[in-house]
Amino acid sequence: MVIRGKMSRCISVLYLTADATIDLTGDVYPIDATGGSIVLTLPDMSDMNGITHIWRRTDNTTNTVTLQTVKSQTIDGNSTLLIPPMAGLGTLCFNGNMSTMWGTNMSSAVTAMESAATADTTTTSSTDVTLLTVTPTVTGRYLIIASLSVRNSSVLATITGSIYVNGSQIGASSRTAISTTRTLITLITCDVVDVPMHTQTIQNVVAGQAIDLRWKTSGGTATAHQRTLTILKVG
Repeated sequence: MVIRGKMSRCISVLYLTADATIDLTGDVYPIDATGGSIVLTLPDMSDMNGITHIWRRTDNTTNTVTLQTVKSQTIDGNSTLLIPPMAGLGTLCFNGNMSTMWGTNMSSAVTAMESAATADTTTTSSTDVTLLTVTPTVTGRYLIIASLSVRNSSVLATITGSIYVNGSQIGASSRTAISTTRTLITLITCDVVDVPMHTQTIQNVVAGQAIDLRWKTSGGTATAHQRTLTILKVG
């Protein structure tokens, strides 16, 4: 919902509480995302040189507020900008793009996140499929750590796990485990052994880009037991 109002000295205030396409005719934009996450679509800014706006998020919920551009235009070089809870910022439009001039509480969004699961899941895929996902709400440099326990129904089959950022594999994060067995006391039967896997990397990530732990197997049925994907902003 958009509510228009006027302050003294003819300052236009537009209150935003839901998804909207904004014409940028307002000066101040209070945003309340209490009712759910909000996506605000900006107009073509080609002819808006020197126009400034103030954005102020008034809620303190975990819902997201996203500014997004059209026509390959950018906000600080990116196609989207996430506004954290209780944050405020001033922006300037110039040459078809938007830049932030100042910001308060812009680092208040969560900068340490984790996705975890304990229930078993399986795959027979020979190409990477997503196992866990985390999506940071703040642009920055992140330490990404993935840990899991796996086994395979087929002896000597491999299980490979990798970290992906924004759909691209981080090659150096790839780790491969080989399913092995242990011989039981009877010396007749064998038991497939669980294998721990761990990988980590440090990467630059833009707010809203997904960080995935993906896996695959060379044969048989791979099973993942307890697993975590943790990110920590380090810069």
